Amino acid sequence: MSGLKTGMDTVQTTLETLGHRVNEAETRISTLEDKDGARETAMNTAMRNLTQLQERVTYLEDAGRRNNVRIVGIEEGAEGNDVHGFVQKLISKTLDVELTQDFEIERSHRTGQRGGRDRHILVRFLRFTAREAVLRAAREKGRATWKGKPVSFFQDLSQDVIQKRKKFDGVKRKLQEKGLRYTMIYPAMLRFCFLVLVYLYAMSDILCDIIFHEKTNKKTITKKKKSQELTGQAHFLSYWVVGIFH
Repeated sequence: MSGLKTGMDTVQTTLETLGHRVNEAETRISTLEDKDGARETAMNTAMRNLTQLQERVTYLEDAGRRNNVRIVGIEEGAEGNDVHGFVQKLISKTLDVELTQDFEIERSHRTGQRGGRDRHILVRFLRFTAREAVLRAAREKGRATWKGKPVSFFQDLSQDVIQKRKKFDGVKRKLQEKGLRYTMIYPAMLRFCFLVLVYLYAMSDILCDIIFHEKTNKKTITKKKKSQELTGQAHFLSYWVVGIFH
């Protein structure tokens, strides 16, 4: 009997030891899980901060370009040795803009590496109002030409914003085919307007079919404003497109 009791005591001691070890293991696992959760939280916070910093850097870069206009389509060397004078003449002739003292150019030059395509001409105006006037005149002109070749005037934007806006190229082409005007809102938001005789509740899906004549996969289309015509069935809707059409 004493041997049996000793054996049971040994088993009891062993079980208690194993129980302590299990408790220690659970405690360590819980601690590791807490640390892992803390690391994940810290990583997510760091990623958010990095994204915010990247957006801030992009914004500051674009802010430094806010007085710039990028001219595309001018043959290399057409400006001769007087880029300033050529740009003034180009804007005046192609956009029918009367250049006053407000259109003072701070600097202008070709940008990019030589070879291949004609390099863009980058123009920096002394005043933001001059830059806006040139871009507005270009939009109103629609199609500008210089010596029979098309010339385009664009905002000077950072590569990050340019890449985001390129995602809308397909949509913009289809809007152009339909004769619909659109506007790009900084940094990368497409706005367009369309008038159609349909009921408002059916507009979201019908609009895409009418414009594109195809099934459209919309990630996000947010209705911004609406105003009902006197007939009660004609609705003018302005959509802010913050998704990508495929």
